[in-house]
Amino acid sequence: MARLDIVASLLFELASEPRLELLSRLSQEPTRLSLLAKEIGITIQETSRHLGRLCDSLLATKNADGLYLATPLGHQLVELLPIFDFLFSNREYFSRHDISALPLKFVYGFGLMTDYGVSNHVMDSFKYAEDAVKNAERFIWIQSDQVLSSTTDAINDAVDAGMDFRLILPKSLVTPQEPENDSAVQDTHVRVVDSVGIVMVITEKCALLSFPRIGGEHDYHGFLLENQETIRWCQLLFQDCWDNASPLVPL
Repeated sequence: MARLDIVASLLFELASEPRLELLSRLSQEPTRLSLLAKEIGITIQETSRHLGRLCDSLLATKNADGLYLATPLGHQLVELLPIFDFLFSNREYFSRHDISALPLKFVYGFGLMTDYGVSNHVMDSFKYAEDAVKNAERFIWIQSDQVLSSTTDAINDAVDAGMDFRLILPKSLVTPQEPENDSAVQDTHVRVVDSVGIVMVITEKCALLSFPRIGGEHDYHGFLLENQETIRWCQLLFQDCWDNASPLVPL
């Protein structure tokens, strides 16, 4: 059977809300058929039929005590479901925005996006970024295709106070500073890339994450994150971008 046939067969087995709910519950703990039927609100006969299909697909199994449970394969698929949920819940956004700049190893992070806001206007995003910078206490990490002038004073104050500040900008936007330049934002805080794929503004309290439109233009519409788990994911993503960016060479 071709790979696409295998995937199509799997998706067909998962194309049922009761089966998805059953599999999610079985990934949490082994459960008896009668209790499963009661929990998801369908008959025992229907539950048995759905469980049979999950077992035939090797997503679930029945142990010696008569309890149904997810197999390791079933557990892995349940772990992937939040990724599809996030993408499809925001399908209008992702039909117009390009996520190809996101390294594949970070796609799993979409599964963490269970508590977030959405910015649909550029001014909302800029205001969020301004507030994030002003309220930061430990670090400010920014990757952007432009410098938001309204944040400059707050950033300089943060650098003067010894806060961890990092900025990634496109090469075309940056001119290395003269050695005698006393600006707080020195070259050691700045790295450059050929082009910015993902706009990020991250502090210890929140993060703004925005993908470019198809064609590369940034409209700054994106996701507003305040959950610590998603902020940590954004930090790891930024660190990856930072490691792959080039330090500035002073004039």
